[in-house]
Amino acid sequence: MLKPNHATPLYEQLMIAIRNDILSGVYTLGEKMPNETELGEHYGVSRITVRRAVEELEKEGMLERKQGKGTFIKHSKIENKMDSILGFTDTLTRMGRKAGRVIHSKKIVPAEEWIANLLQIKLGSPIIELKRTMYDENQPVLYDECYYPCERFPGMLDKIKEDVSTYHLMKEVYGVPLPRAQKRFNVEIADVTICNYLNCSPGDPLFSILKLTFDDKDIPVQISKSLVLASRATYVLDVDERKKSSALHLKTRDTNYNK
Repeated sequence: MLKPNHATPLYEQLMIAIRNDILSGVYTLGEKMPNETELGEHYGVSRITVRRAVEELEKEGMLERKQGKGTFIKHSKIENKMDSILGFTDTLTRMGRKAGRVIHSKKIVPAEEWIANLLQIKLGSPIIELKRTMYDENQPVLYDECYYPCERFPGMLDKIKEDVSTYHLMKEVYGVPLPRAQKRFNVEIADVTICNYLNCSPGDPLFSILKLTFDDKDIPVQISKSLVLASRATYVLDVDERKKSSALHLKTRDTNYNK
């Protein structure tokens, strides 16, 4: 229910409502949106408010106006392979989409015990702490916290920028092969802080992914803790019964692995 007297402008409330309906499947990819009058009646707002909200969603890349035909849904989910080592940027590039980043903070901090244990370094060793939001086109999809040992990546802090992939930095600039990673999947719900980063609503479901990346000598070189909007991403596992073993293991929550 939209609130006319709320501090958030009515058109922004409508944007959130339409966006949530798109992400939850009320409107599907390629579908033609109802016209301004129909949207106004459905959400209880004026055509002027509808027009402003639709224009803003067009700018975000979620809607596309086709001359003489109407407005259509442009959004589609990101499909990720659960066993893929690829970073966020490479995954989107392979889909023909553009990845974006907003860095909230990057700094050198002493490694806490759980980080030191996972990276196999001494407690208090200097590490790079990176916090950022990742975008699919203009849409926030993933909030990320990453940790890198400074000894392995000297000077990397200054090289981390919003237009540079850290996966690329590790592989191409520092020459570190990244053939393997361990991923642990959980499900969480968005709190107010995450909502501010991902432009979602409190209680929205999130994939919680803790990833530990290794070099070719099985030495851990990176930790990432990601919260991904479940409405924007799908994870796919390819199972082949002809193989003797599977890389997928279902376990109860291991509190020693997580912070």
